[in-house]
Amino acid sequence: MNIFVVDDEPDILRLYSIYLNMRGDNVTLTSNSVEALEIIKKNDFDLVITDKRMPEVTGLEIIDFVENNKSTIPILLITGDHDVEHDFINNQSKVIIKPIFRENFIFEVDKIESNLEKINESIFSQS
Repeated sequence: MNIFVVDDEPDILRLYSIYLNMRGDNVTLTSNSVEALEIIKKNDFDLVITDKRMPEVTGLEIIDFVENNKSTIPILLITGDHDVEHDFINNQSKVIIKPIFRENFIFEVDKIESNLEKINESIFSQS
């Protein structure tokens, strides 16, 4: 999958990159949330992963941008806030509560990929 990850903590970005590269994904990373909006605007991604709390542009603002401009892209919102709920436009999207464990992270990404494959198979079989 072609995955975009934005998190203001470089060590967390590296960790997500390792996890996703182990899966064989094409990963684009940034720690600059303002830059993230431009990257999303100019590229096609299968999944956007964002932290909730970032300076300048928050994860919720990233979600709003994606949902208003590229609503077919699922989003994983990563947060340490245990009471966060979000009504995503894309029903593939999900909130993941920190701490993140590799197995859970990979499970959620695998589930999104599997669902995207089913959707694509359904579209192609109708053609």
